[in-house]
Amino acid sequence: MSENDSLSKKWYYRFGVVVALLSSLTLLFTLRKDIREAIFPQEPTTSVRSDSANLPRQPDSGGSNLPTARTTGLSATPASEISVEAPPVKAHPERYINTAMSKRGSIKRAAILLELEGRESIPNVESEISAILTKQGVEAVQSFFKPAFAQDGKAKRLFSGDWTVSDQLQLAGHVDYALIGFGKVSYSSNQELGGLMTANLELALKCLDLVSESVCGNRSFAMPGAGYTGNAALQNAVEHLQPELESFVRKAF
Repeated sequence: MSENDSLSKKWYYRFGVVVALLSSLTLLFTLRKDIREAIFPQEPTTSVRSDSANLPRQPDSGGSNLPTARTTGLSATPASEISVEAPPVKAHPERYINTAMSKRGSIKRAAILLELEGRESIPNVESEISAILTKQGVEAVQSFFKPAFAQDGKAKRLFSGDWTVSDQLQLAGHVDYALIGFGKVSYSSNQELGGLMTANLELALKCLDLVSESVCGNRSFAMPGAGYTGNAALQNAVEHLQPELESFVRKAF
């Protein structure tokens, strides 16, 4: 074989190899994607996705990305027009009254609450009223109302005619009447009489029928009393007030 023939065979061989490679590549690219992936599997790629990428794109409104009425499908309501009803305030009777007390048959019961300006109660006036009520056949209760009843303003509200106080605390389920009074006392002294003091007692007293929610008596009192101490002068005023209190209770009951 001549040298030219040997060289030609080498080139034909190389040409054949190139053609075979090209044919393989062409066949590979014409195969379906699933066949290519089966022949040449690829490593799965990990993509980092933020939650914000899945949110719907909002219209540009000055740089704000908050949802608008157009995108959410809700009607735009100004915050000032949105009313939120406060839950009803639950009454706690045990804070204000003696809930263990209940009515007893046909016996009428009256709760007494007298408040003197600057003091928790008016000395001996409640006892005087209790004694008068007993004579009238009415059971008097001085410990029915707790201090919070007056401190939280419920006594003054009931005194002024706010019957919701009685309804919320269900007062009529425990007593039939309430005798509520507010008073004040002023003092003066007379040096010519050896420092004798005078107590001027003023009292506004009201009888409330809790069952019928009506006023059964309403009166204002003004009574002086003398003594060499403030307490003695006030006690003397209470003693002078006793006939007036008895007249009031008799008319009320």
